[in-house]
Amino acid sequence: MRMLNKSMLALVCMCGGLAFAQANAQPRPPEPNEKEMSSSQAMWLEDMCSDNHGGDGLGEMMRDRTEHMSTMLELNPQQTATLKGVADSRIKDAKEFKASICAHKPDLSTFAGRLNFRVEMMQHRLDAFKAEAAQLASFYNSLDAKQKAAFEEMGMDEDMGHEHGGMEGGPNE
Repeated sequence: MRMLNKSMLALVCMCGGLAFAQANAQPRPPEPNEKEMSSSQAMWLEDMCSDNHGGDGLGEMMRDRTEHMSTMLELNPQQTATLKGVADSRIKDAKEFKASICAHKPDLSTFAGRLNFRVEMMQHRLDAFKAEAAQLASFYNSLDAKQKAAFEEMGMDEDMGHEHGGMEGGPNE
């Protein structure tokens, strides 16, 4: 009898948990259709290419990040200059990429157009990262053991990579 009570209690708890989970489940928003996707992506492209987009925001962010890292890692002037070189390369690359995208405004109204655009963006990011890799390695190799440990703990080895390449968002966001 005692075993039956425990089994009943477990069954009631499990059913109650399932009911609670169902009650709290959020319905999934409907998937955007092709027209909605192309419209939002076209708006992203128009925003990115507008004169109001970005300004010197990337430059400010990279300068702030460089200053923060310089302070946190207690960089010497040569290390700071190397890090600033990485930031300057990233800023220049982002501006050139924006100019090239906005000059030919890719067709994002079709799946094939969006796919080609994403491939172009990814290829550009890969090329830029390859070009910057030597600077990043040079910076990292100039750090002493204490600085390397702090750098890795801060997660800056990942942060100095190209999440967005200085371009926030994207046509699929």
